[in-house]
Amino acid sequence: MLPDKHLIPVAIAQQILATFGVTKATPQYERWVTDDGFRVADFGDVWFESPFVFIIDWRAWMQEELESIAGSLEKLDVELQLDLNDEGETGEVVCCGRRAPVSYRPVDEGSFDEVIQSVQAVMPANIEFRASPSNGGSDTGVYAVLPRDEWADLDKLSREVVSHFFQSLPVK
Repeated sequence: MLPDKHLIPVAIAQQILATFGVTKATPQYERWVTDDGFRVADFGDVWFESPFVFIIDWRAWMQEELESIAGSLEKLDVELQLDLNDEGETGEVVCCGRRAPVSYRPVDEGSFDEVIQSVQAVMPANIEFRASPSNGGSDTGVYAVLPRDEWADLDKLSREVVSHFFQSLPVK
């Protein structure tokens, strides 16, 4: 993990943000950018404004979160279908002719990891979800999705910054 005061140069930060669809200066960007770049401790506030980053509270309603993820996947030309029960707490995700079960009910210290792993299991081979290494033991999970080649480009650009915020999910 990088120290909170570690600086991410503006050029690298802008490339990461552009890859994630954040192409205009936002209030968070203006708040945290300096001539030298972004402190790691502040950069998530800007990066996580991306439509490809999902911040999921442990009390979240699975159906609502999956609908949001499906909307973002549409921007990547991927159609995720949801076949959920009336309560939106169990069912299946469907993509590319593959189905995977999903189930989530808010409980203390609940994790959305298994839901995201199920979504990953039905994705086309070129799409990858990653999770924040800080998710464990937190009441909020942070996940991101991009085409694998874009993750690879970001890893080449600054593996230490990318892996500070997002790491590959374990295979389900």
